[in-house]
Amino acid sequence: PGKSYETYKQENTENLKVLQAVLMMYNATIFADAAGRIIMKNKDAYSANVIDIEDSDVISFTVKRVNPEIPDMSVLEILAGDTSHLKDVIKNNLIGFHNSKWSCEATIDQISKYTLALQSRIQIKGVVYAIIEIERDHIKDEYKVKAWRL
Repeated sequence: PGKSYETYKQENTENLKVLQAVLMMYNATIFADAAGRIIMKNKDAYSANVIDIEDSDVISFTVKRVNPEIPDMSVLEILAGDTSHLKDVIKNNLIGFHNSKWSCEATIDQISKYTLALQSRIQIKGVVYAIIEIERDHIKDEYKVKAWRL
């Protein structure tokens, strides 16, 4: 990465920037599982099973259209060589992936009743969503999730 192949001088590479570039190139995310392992997963690699959430367990539920952000393509400059063509391809791919997405934010009661995780597919009120953010509140016995409509 960087320009060391052109200048033949040692160069320190910022590892987090490289990781960020790789995640952007593959439209992926990283997360830790319950065992503490770090997992890299494609953002559209959702689980196969759909978990049906009963209406009585949905405490709050809102749906809104996601406004796509223009991705910061300067992240790719950490990679070796000319990245201008790569930037255009990845930018169009990311905008296409995020364009016109509908998202929901929901609070779901009874943690012990459902085994939810990042990228789980859930069905609320007859519509299937994929979880992109999840927070467990064991005191209130509820999940707070953000999900994309599939």
